[in-house]
Amino acid sequence: MKYFINRDNPLTDTDLKDIEAAYSIIVDYFEESWLITKGSHPLQILWNRSDHLSAIELTTFGITLIKLKDIDEKWLDYQINLIKSDNII
Repeated sequence: MKYFINRDNPLTDTDLKDIEAAYSIIVDYFEESWLITKGSHPLQILWNRSDHLSAIELTTFGITLIKLKDIDEKWLDYQINLIKSDNII
C-alpha cells in the first residue's frame, strides 16, 4: 500500500521506494487504524498531517525504526508499546 501518495514531498532527492518503506514500517508497528485515529497522541497528530515538515519527520522516524529493528527488535517492540500506552513517564 502507498502511504506517502497524498502527502507533500519535500524529499525530492530521496527515492520514493525508501520513503514508502519508512512509512510502511511505521504502519507495521503502530497499525494504520491507530495512526489514523484523530487522537491527541503526537504520532497520531503527525500522521494525520500532510505538510512538508510532517513528511520529513515521518520519513526520518521510519528510517530510524528500520535501523533499530536490525539492531534489537525485542527492545524496539517494548519501546513501541511504551509509545502507544497512555502512561506518560
